[in-house]
Amino acid sequence: MNVYEVLQRLHLDAHRAVIEPGWADSMRTRPAGRPACLEEEFLREASVYCGLTAEAQAAVSRAAKRVAADDALTALLWHAQAKVSGRTGGPGLAQWPMPEAALGRDAGLFYALSVLANYGSVRELHRARSIPVEVVADTMSDVFLHMDRYRRHHGEYGLTGQIAGGWLTNHFRGKIYRLGRLQFIHRALGAPLTAYRNRAGRVAALSQPDVVFRRDGRRNGAAGITETEGVWTSALRVEPQRVCGNPIDAVRAVAVAQPVELDRSEWQPVLCPGDPVLDIHIPAIGPMPREACAESAARAVEFFPRHFPDCAPARAIVCYTWMLDPQLTAWLPPESNIMQFQRQFHLHPVDTDAWAALRFVFELDVPYGADTGPDLAALPQNTTLERALVAHARAGGRFYKAGGFILVDDLPWGREAYRSGF
Repeated sequence: MNVYEVLQRLHLDAHRAVIEPGWADSMRTRPAGRPACLEEEFLREASVYCGLTAEAQAAVSRAAKRVAADDALTALLWHAQAKVSGRTGGPGLAQWPMPEAALGRDAGLFYALSVLANYGSVRELHRARSIPVEVVADTMSDVFLHMDRYRRHHGEYGLTGQIAGGWLTNHFRGKIYRLGRLQFIHRALGAPLTAYRNRAGRVAALSQPDVVFRRDGRRNGAAGITETEGVWTSALRVEPQRVCGNPIDAVRAVAVAQPVELDRSEWQPVLCPGDPVLDIHIPAIGPMPREACAESAARAVEFFPRHFPDCAPARAIVCYTWMLDPQLTAWLPPESNIMQFQRQFHLHPVDTDAWAALRFVFELDVPYGADTGPDLAALPQNTTLERALVAHARAGGRFYKAGGFILVDDLPWGREAYRSGF
């Protein structure tokens, strides 16, 4: 069955441009008959591996029977699971539609099946790396967290194509690990900055060149605000005796237009673009007290060299989240978990749309880059944070993500080593 026939039968032919890439590659590996990933025993094992409840397992099993009974759906599922694994090139699942014409309310379970189909390969990867059983269980439980979030909003378990083919590929390709309260990915630093340390131990970060900032020191375009007046472009000049560039305020998460000079006999680079780092992600599993975050950071620094000795040791722990938005200092008490988390990092500005905090606090499906936000009147206001966010939005305020780094040499967590700003 070719891609045109499949999409026509499933009433998805209008989406051929985003589904077809890589189809031939996927079909070359498709087994004859029902694929193993739709067999009851396979799905039971995969569901247990990913922490699904009995109710969620039953929903997955029901959807699998419907997919297995339809050759077009089975072919599309095989293509989708190849996208999750990375075996097939071209665009991922983020722009794929929900197969509602074929599956109705079970449409989101199609994408749940597409990730569970990769259970065997990730299990073997975890075994090859000797990942502890409890780390595997904590890490893979993220699948159920997202399926349950989908249920809260749609009435049935499932996943969106964006989550299945985006965020959860980290789990099924063995990139992310939850170590206590926090999750970590070993990757290269992508932030356009270089951090320096002087002999006294002070840290200064300078922007890489050619980054365009607004007059407020944020990235031009951040939070959907693009200005034409007062904008400026960062510069960086590295000479034998000195480095001259635009500093980044560690507390306000902004770049400063007035350049500074660092004496290279006093200041040495300690974090550069491309350096190995551990990228924090924060699962929605409840409070995040400082002690739990400290334990996670300590575990991460030990975990990756032990289980991934082929990866260079991380030079920093980094994070990119709405929880690092300096505006939160006006809305939350200093002793709150979020503010204690924020104070650990040397902050820096990043690209972001206008709805970062609203999207995560209220579990909204506001598209990234959307010009129009949610219906504020429909949002709950049960906590201090919820009330503050809604009031800020009603007043025309925008929300920001910020980035942050903690040099490994500045651990343990809790030192708040960068609070002096620049």
